[in-house]
Parts: sequence; C-alpha cells; structure tokens
Amino acid sequence: MDEISRYFAQGATRVVVDGARADASTTVIPRRDAEVPAQGFRLLYRQDGVVIAHRDDRGLAAGLEMVEFLNEDESFHTALEVRDAPLIPTRAWLMDMSGDRILSWDGLVRLVEVLERLRFNQLELRVGHAFTYRDQDTVWEGTSPLTPLQLHRIETLCATHGIRLVTAIEPLTHWERWLCHPEYAPLAELPQGRTGDDGQHFPPSELAATPSNAHFVASLVDQLTGVLSSRRINIGGHSTRELGNGASRALVERRGLARVYMDFLQHATHAVGERGVVGEMWADVLALDPRLLEDVPDHVVPIVRCSEPPDPVRGTPGFATAGAAVAASGRAFWVAPGAGTWNTFCGRSVRARANVEDAVEWGVAHGATGLLVTAWAGKGHWAPETLNLPCAVEVAVRAWRGVGPGDRLHRLLSALTPPDVAAALLTLGEVPELAPLPLRNTDITWEALRLGGHLPPEWGVEDAGIDEARRAVTEAARQLDPGSGGSGSLARAQVRLCVDMCAFGLTLVDVARGRSLASRDDLSVRWGELLLRHRKLWLATAREGGLEHSLAQLDPLGHVPGPTS
Repeated sequence: MDEISRYFAQGATRVVVDGARADASTTVIPRRDAEVPAQGFRLLYRQDGVVIAHRDDRGLAAGLEMVEFLNEDESFHTALEVRDAPLIPTRAWLMDMSGDRILSWDGLVRLVEVLERLRFNQLELRVGHAFTYRDQDTVWEGTSPLTPLQLHRIETLCATHGIRLVTAIEPLTHWERWLCHPEYAPLAELPQGRTGDDGQHFPPSELAATPSNAHFVASLVDQLTGVLSSRRINIGGHSTRELGNGASRALVERRGLARVYMDFLQHATHAVGERGVVGEMWADVLALDPRLLEDVPDHVVPIVRCSEPPDPVRGTPGFATAGAAVAASGRAFWVAPGAGTWNTFCGRSVRARANVEDAVEWGVAHGATGLLVTAWAGKGHWAPETLNLPCAVEVAVRAWRGVGPGDRLHRLLSALTPPDVAAALLTLGEVPELAPLPLRNTDITWEALRLGGHLPPEWGVEDAGIDEARRAVTEAARQLDPGSGGSGSLARAQVRLCVDMCAFGLTLVDVARGRSLASRDDLSVRWGELLLRHRKLWLATAREGGLEHSLAQLDPLGHVPGPTS
C-alpha cells in the first residue's frame, strides 16, 4: 500500500469482536447494503470470512484497501469490525480553463488519477470562452477549445476513476475574452471599461443585466447542459464589480443590485431544473440580500466561497461570516476554499491549508454536504498544476477524516510526487508568509514580477522580509534533486522553474531598491531563458492555444528602466 491508502485506513474506526483475525488467504465477500453511508463500508474481518458491506463502488474500493491494510498489520490477533465513511459526501475540484491554460489529454489523465487516489469524487471544468459554442467562432478560435466530443471523452475517463464530471460557467462576470471583440462589446455593462481605486484601467469584463443578454447566455448554458450525462452544471454567480455602474444603472437603482443579479441568473440558467439538470451556484449574491435564498430552487445548491482564511488585514472574513445566511436557512449547501495557486509562482499553501481547515470545521459544524476546491486561472494561468498538490492533500484528508495531515503532509505528498519535489513545494509555500502583503489572492513573488520589483511603500514590505523570502527560495532550490531524469522529472522541472521565477522576482525588488547592480540587459537575458523553459513545460501539460495570450499578461521588464542591447 502507498502512504495515502495507509493513512486513510489508519483513520477508520475499529472495534474488537469475538473470533480470530483473518489473513491474506481468507475469502473476501462483498455485500451491497443500503444502510451503509455513501462511499463508506462496514467490514467484518475474521478468520471464517471477510465481509465488506457497502452501498456503492467507492465504498467497496475503500473497504478493499482496508482489508489490504489489515492483512499487513501484525499488531493484533482478534477479529475486528471496521467502519469508515467520508465526513463530507461530495469532495470536488474545480479546474479553471477559462483563462489560458487548457490541460492536454495527458495533463487531464494525471489530474484525474491524482483526484482518484485522494478520494475526490467530482471534477468541475470551468470552460468560459474555451468551448466550441455554436456560431461563436470569433471567441474560441485559436484557443484550442474543448469540443463536445472531447468533453464526452473526459467524462468517460472520469467515470472509470469514480469521478463525476461537471461543467461550470459564469453567466454575468468574467467575460473579458468575449467583450474584447467588437461584435460583443455592446453587450458590456461598461463598454469602455472601468478605473480601479489605484487608477489602473480595466477592460470591460461583465455583461449588462439585460433580457437579450440573459437569452444569449441561456443559449450557451443550454449547449453545456446537453453535453454530459451527469446532468449537472455550476451556474456561477461570482461577485460583481461593474453591475449597476453602466447600462444597468437605472434598473439597479430601482430594484437593487442583488435582485437584478438574481433575476438575470435565473433567466440565463432556466434550462437548469426544467430539464432535470442540477445546478450549483456561488452564494456571493445571496450574502448581499439573504432574502433571495427563498428564490433559489431546490435543484440549485448554494456554495459559500472563501478563498483565504480569516484575516482582518487582508479583508477576508472566513466562512463563519460569509456563510451565516446560508447556514441559517436550513437548506443543503457546500463550502468552497481556494487552492491558493493563482497569481503565484510559489503557491500560497500555508494560507490555503488554513483556508481548508476553516472550510471543513465550519462546514461540518453547520451541515455542509459538499466541498469544492477552486483552482482559479489568475492572470494568464502561469502556475503549473503541481503547485496544487499540498492543498489537494489537505482537502482530501480533512474532508474524509475531519483533521489535517499535520507533520505527515510531506510523506503523503511523496506518494504523488518525488520526495525532493514535495519538500520544495512545502518550502515555497512558506514564502508568502515571510514577506506578507496586505492583499488577498496574491503574494510577494507574483507582485514583484507584475510590478518589475517596484513594491508600493504603503505595503510595508521591509528588506528583512525579502531576505527571509529569498532564503526560503534558495532552500527550495537546494532541496530539489539536481538530476533531470527519472520518475517525477516533469514535476521537478516545473517546481525548479517556479523556484527560478521566484528568485527572479526577488532580484527585481533588489534592483528597484538599489540593492543589486544587475543591468537591464542581464535581467532581459534571464527573463528570456525563463520564458523558453516556461513554453516547453506549458506544452508538456497543456494545449498550445492560450500560450501567447498568457505570455502577454506578465511583463516584468516593462517596469525596469534602462536600455537593452
């Protein structure tokens, strides 16, 4: 058995019963039993036969792992009754493909295999513009989009691993990749875009809440709901920044932002429920007006979403605050922590694990029936999937057993990736805590690259923190095996690139602060070498379509003064 299977087995409840223990030669008898919790088992392990009572195939698989574990355990000599079942029934992973990185077939196979080993039972693909919607070629052409046939193939892959495949769409927000085209620009709430609090201009990203737009989105939802046999879709409902500030201003002033958004969501997703499709939706809009919970039909599950642990400095409230209204409603709901791997090259795994702990503790206490980890794309989706592993393990263990892996996290990670890679991942995850920022969903490495090393003084990042972060990055580099071949070579190359990206970002900070004499030419050469490696590793796990658009989202040297040769 590997460390993951052994760890799950060790957490099961054992009771000594009369009789002698079984061994590897004892007959195993599976029996269906509707009284056993979903995905769980009740096992009688004794010499005259091993009986595994289970409701479903997932429960039988867990029971068989338990038998293998007991066969290897020589510390007892009596018969046992063993029971086990997950604390949270649905454990799902959302992979965001609406940015630029669309996993290749091999990349998807690796993802699904990891999810199965960690006992996840649902995968959601947020497709955004990257799906071959009928008559929408302008949007998806050249992005290597998913086709209906390919989604069918992915669904078959998932089914063979005991995982349900679900698609996800945002009906109103995150429409940048549509609204940038002239023929779609008139659909925007703010066709000219908006200006942020810091003076930065943002292109239009949200639809106006008009009946014609709702009808248009409904046609896209209709296509997605007709593809998969799961008959399930995540209909979004992400918090809005533009609604009510442009084309929908008068309507929002008259009826209220939450009411307008909810009406749009209902009209745009009418196919959900009417055709036997089950929906999931973010509870963001419901937090604005809890009375709208009464309008959410029974076939739609609200999901309370918090991407970081409670932190007043960063303005992150935690699940107790974000989910109060949904929990008080008495209806079924899910919780959604974040993987902490968007806008980063080091992974915010320390923060992500605390976020998961908050989600599970609060969710279980208030009856959450599902947990959905959100691995968002970020600005160009630069981070490789390997950075998701620490959070994935934390979720798997907590959602099944209720407690985290603690000091055993490295050993569990080492069952999924080589031990040196696991160690480097955990060390990189500490970097954001060594040079913390008063911002959410980002960290020092990403901001250093985004701003060319020029960190705003009001962030309060001191040289000592930068030095501590650099020491951690150097330690992660030391932990990686210097070889490039063998098992785990792809993951090792990905993490080594992340290490070097972090180091480059910190160098830019030193240059901006006069602590390094590196010239712009030197920096340009280093960045060019990093980009060459990034391209190669991107194409090893993802489709080519979004690569060029992704590369345009990050230009560290654009903020560095001086000529180049």
